[in-house]
Amino acid sequence: MNQEMLPIKRAFVSIADQVALHGRNMPDRIAVVDGDEILTWRELNARADQMSSWLVRAGVRSGDRVCVLPACEAAVVASIIGIWRAGAVFVPLSPMLTRKMLADMVADCGASLVIASSCYHDKARSLAEDKPYTVHVLGETDLTGLACEPCALSGKGPSDLASIIYSSGTTGAPKGIGHTHEARLAFANVIALHSRMNSDSSAHLAIPPHSNGAMLMWGPAMLVGAKMVLQRTFDVEGLFSIIADWRPTHGFLVPVMCEAILQHPDVENAGLNSFRCAITAGSPMRPSVKQEMQRLTENGLAELWGLTEGLATFQPPEEMAIRPDSVGRPIIGCDLRIINEAGEDISGCGVGEIAGTSNNMMAGYWNAVSRTREAIWQESGGCSYIRSGDIGEIDSDGFLYIRGRSKDMIISGGINVYPADIERELLGHEAVADA
Repeated sequence: MNQEMLPIKRAFVSIADQVALHGRNMPDRIAVVDGDEILTWRELNARADQMSSWLVRAGVRSGDRVCVLPACEAAVVASIIGIWRAGAVFVPLSPMLTRKMLADMVADCGASLVIASSCYHDKARSLAEDKPYTVHVLGETDLTGLACEPCALSGKGPSDLASIIYSSGTTGAPKGIGHTHEARLAFANVIALHSRMNSDSSAHLAIPPHSNGAMLMWGPAMLVGAKMVLQRTFDVEGLFSIIADWRPTHGFLVPVMCEAILQHPDVENAGLNSFRCAITAGSPMRPSVKQEMQRLTENGLAELWGLTEGLATFQPPEEMAIRPDSVGRPIIGCDLRIINEAGEDISGCGVGEIAGTSNNMMAGYWNAVSRTREAIWQESGGCSYIRSGDIGEIDSDGFLYIRGRSKDMIISGGINVYPADIERELLGHEAVADA
């Protein structure tokens, strides 16, 4: 007997859609803490709707790119959600870059609008000189009078482009890395899962969302409805004050931030054990710093290695103590392989270039089909993997060890020597503080 199933058109719930649902399902819970400004999910949702309405009235259409020069502030959270609800693509820009680099990125993505935090007013205005785009500085236009539509799903599909993040990694010219809404959702979901973040969590956010690393906390917090406690400019005293007032359970602390924390005279009494999961990423952390941060957080430090393109590993605190030289296993939904110079899969059998695929893998490099093609390695079954340019090896338990960059490898006496191994030996010497 033939059996049939009734086809059901399933709604796709993006991160921006989930924020709307938070506004309906837990409207009075705190969403954002920005100094003295505190927003509930209802209020944050309304501000996002106002930004979306303003963008549409300003001529932004579905698929348009909107650049953002962001600070860590509540208006930026609402802007990201508003951009997505307007059907546009979020393109964060790092304020640390030169005017020319920023102008090149705006031109490359073809944006007609740049949104900037007020602290970057001058830099944003300078970008618009003799250029075919306009600048909106947050706070200069009153959006409160704009009507807010009732809670509804945005209608954006999983394959629609959500963001373009410009990253040069450690080598080469900046590349616009495109992620779909499905990929952004997958990344936020898996990081929330690995870090055990939920709606009762509090996330400390001190790095503006101009990189995929910063989105380690911004995306998951918006998705699960965690409280976002913003620190506009990172300093150790400010962090300790936030810990005293809000007891954050999650955070993204790059190694240089951890170094500064450990140098503070009152670090022992700062209450760092409020962190259930403080993720470090971006660059290697000295073993002594890892050990101290683990002690002070009471085993709350985790490590992530990854590429904006969509490859990542996660090392939870309990594994970090056992394998301090590893960066962990692949995140859920990610498969990593080790390939040799001939493009052969040698996973588990030696050192080679790391390649991977995942549920949150990029859609490709913006305006760069050839560069996208060059980055792809295909395994025997025909699936596409992204070549990382990093050299590493995977042990029998699936843990990844980074050995360096392929372009940085040194051949001495016919033997491959990797910078990471040299650094590890130097740091093991009692007379060396850093390397």
